[in-house]
Amino acid sequence: MPSDWWNRLPDRLLREQETILALYEGKYPFLKSHCWRLDEAGEPRLCATLDFKEQELEVRFPPHYPDGCPSVRPVPYDTRLSSHQFVSGVLCLEIGPDNWHPDRTAADMIRSAWKLLAMETIRKVEAIEIPTRHTPDLSEEVAFGDGVLLRSAQFDEALANSSAEVEFEWAWPSRNNLRVIPTAIPKGTKLTDIPPALIREDSSFPGIIVPLKNGAPHLVPTEPEKFDEYIATHSETSLEKRLCAVLRWTDGRSCGYLHLKKNILELVNMGLSRNNQRRTPDVVEQTLTKMRVGIVGLGSLGSKVAVSLARSSVRDFVLVDRKVVTSDKVCRNEASYLDVGTPKVQAVKELIRDVCSEEPVVQTFKMNIASATSPEAHAKALQALGGCDLLVDATADADAFCLLAMVASDHGRPLVWAEVYGGGLGGMVASAQPDQDPCPRCIRAAFISESQEWPPAPRSESDTPYSGTEESPVVATDADVGYIAAAATARAIDIASGLYDGPAVTLLGLRAGWIFDEPMASRSLRVRGDDWSCARCWQTASDPDTGKLERAKALFKNTEHAQDSPST
Repeated sequence: MPSDWWNRLPDRLLREQETILALYEGKYPFLKSHCWRLDEAGEPRLCATLDFKEQELEVRFPPHYPDGCPSVRPVPYDTRLSSHQFVSGVLCLEIGPDNWHPDRTAADMIRSAWKLLAMETIRKVEAIEIPTRHTPDLSEEVAFGDGVLLRSAQFDEALANSSAEVEFEWAWPSRNNLRVIPTAIPKGTKLTDIPPALIREDSSFPGIIVPLKNGAPHLVPTEPEKFDEYIATHSETSLEKRLCAVLRWTDGRSCGYLHLKKNILELVNMGLSRNNQRRTPDVVEQTLTKMRVGIVGLGSLGSKVAVSLARSSVRDFVLVDRKVVTSDKVCRNEASYLDVGTPKVQAVKELIRDVCSEEPVVQTFKMNIASATSPEAHAKALQALGGCDLLVDATADADAFCLLAMVASDHGRPLVWAEVYGGGLGGMVASAQPDQDPCPRCIRAAFISESQEWPPAPRSESDTPYSGTEESPVVATDADVGYIAAAATARAIDIASGLYDGPAVTLLGLRAGWIFDEPMASRSLRVRGDDWSCARCWQTASDPDTGKLERAKALFKNTEHAQDSPST
């Protein structure tokens, strides 16, 4: 269905027009022309041409505008204007989903785009740093890279000690052909520090370490002929029929490449540590009617909830998480060593397929909805979550919770959220149901108010929020996490089945301590709607002013359709 925010809020569209007109004025006017259009699906778009190089920009609005951030891309869509630009062409501006406020307008986005382009021009003649809202990390490298080279400690040691070419053996982990793992170096000498799950006895291919000469450039061409020419020029090695080559520069840098017939794949380096801790996931065997469940956060808690719901017959999922499975998280996450180097959403999607009797429907979003990302990708994720029958927040992050609470309130969806407390003392499971409970934000506010009288909740000193960098392990065993995950899954199942009429918040104690007097104790909090209420408690929007609606419609005088959606 097309977005109807301008139909509901015609005064907002009129305000947008006023702020755009202001860009033609002032000491440094930079807007040459603009017009409003409706695309073939009825979605509003703003087309603006900057006086700067007459660059045309297109602004798109998310369905939940003005609560969500619009996106800006150059026209034509495949135009590359900046290093701060997503694959789809959307510009990564200083304003994005993580710092958007409804007081901002499309004019602010255009002004920010103009500033970015001006700084890119200056950088061509003077070395300046362009501000950005995020820096690439391992997750983004894997997401936008060609593949992953999983490097064990023994392989890295052998690589560091090699001064000449060395043949080695490598394998494809069975679930994903874009991950490569060396299994023997030198050839015939098996590496002993590789998790057994990653080794396939029927899969072994020859590879070679290529020492490069002094002065070999770090920029390696990815066309097969030019790659072969690079190897011939900067080394004494012949690749022959070896598909995998690990290049080693004289400064110690190294990188792996897969030599395929039509292209060369550059592999992202990723360390691989062996962890012998075992997991014992809880299994909840119940039957659910067919429904769609949205889960945000697929760490140790969220991954267990997802797989348990799949085992309970849920077949339709929306999964949201930006991180990659790493080897040190296998001791608690539902993923295994076979998934190391894989985005968590993809790993859990495969785990769901492994336990379903028929093909599931799983929509994935590789992002943190509470952090910097493409505005359009952010809008699509929230729209997909709004179409779910039940939402689960397993992030333990306040910003992510607030966004999910907004989606739950706007779409009238039940929300379940849970958290594991450090030290293995227990955790918390909470829920909000439309027409039965106050909205999620009110329930959270009531819980915070109640907990002010308690000692601080125990947390690991190394524990970091969902929105931060790759999280450190929570001091809790797989059984501890599994217990809270099982409780969260059971709450979700009961709510989906219409059977839950218990307290909104339940704290589950596994051991004595904090507010728990004895092991397996629990503490509950009921929240009455007449005690806690806010403007977003399952409220529906009122009808717009008829006069303003007509004036808003009149802005779309251009009969020419906006450009078609980009393929990316």
